[in-house]
Amino acid sequence: MPCATVEQLLNRTGKVAGVGVWVVDLVTHEVWWSAQMRRIHGVAPDYLPVLLQEINLYAPEARPVIQAAVDQAIATGKGWDLELPLMQAAGQRIWVRTVGEAERECGQLGRLVGALQDITAMRQLHARLAEQHELMRVTLQSIGDAVITTDALGNVTWLNPVAERMTRQGGKPGQPHCAVVAPG
Repeated sequence: MPCATVEQLLNRTGKVAGVGVWVVDLVTHEVWWSAQMRRIHGVAPDYLPVLLQEINLYAPEARPVIQAAVDQAIATGKGWDLELPLMQAAGQRIWVRTVGEAERECGQLGRLVGALQDITAMRQLHARLAEQHELMRVTLQSIGDAVITTDALGNVTWLNPVAERMTRQGGKPGQPHCAVVAPG
């Protein structure tokens, strides 16, 4: 197996997983980004991030949230795991999952380290699923037929209002269907 530097391994792994890695040295004020970090931000491969300007890369409404998380990590050592909107260099709004923590050496705060992942597609999928779920819920609530759903064990998971009125004891989720539906 050919030898590779840690940076090369991080870049390869980051590209495959879609995760960018970053380090902020709080002593020297140097900032390091992996290649995937630059891709997520939509900046050139030779882009050099600047300490204190990174917060401004987040969407305006997300800046106080990420700033508070960073401040808390520096003050208490508590890390963060957040989903926030970020503005790419070309102005495109994306959603990212950002995780980070403070590292201490000999009791002294030395650096912040973290990772960033573009979760825009996942957020869009969740939004579409929520829309479909709401459409299904409204439709099933409003139809005139009784509808009961059960899990694989036959326990009731949901009843629409018509089914609630027609079942024994009003029917409740979690009950076996045979306790809810009268034999025909």
